[in-house]
Amino acid sequence: AKGESGARIRSLLKSAIEEEGIDHPVVLSRYALLLTAPILAPAEDVAQAEQLLTRALQLDPGHVPSLLRLATLLSNVRKQHGDAMSLLQRAIEADPSDKFEPLSHLAQLRSNAFN
Repeated sequence: AKGESGARIRSLLKSAIEEEGIDHPVVLSRYALLLTAPILAPAEDVAQAEQLLTRALQLDPGHVPSLLRLATLLSNVRKQHGDAMSLLQRAIEADPSDKFEPLSHLAQLRSNAFN
């Protein structure tokens, strides 16, 4: 049942984006998260997630969830640690009142980059 509900949510978000033309950073970011949720997401899902997050940031350059998700993808999958750090710094600048999550991502990224 849990897998079925995840598949249903994925299907609804995909339909909203592709068929209904919904172009909103929150929808794009959440769909990208679903595409990369499995530990070993297929390469085409990762590429699509990266495109969705890039589009979400074109619509709203300060959308912190998209900045964090794209930074995580770039660091963990693409091994582009410098680009990921830049995105995390943008997330901190976008919402200085809530630095905990971006700073924790940044600390993890720095740890991974030097290992």
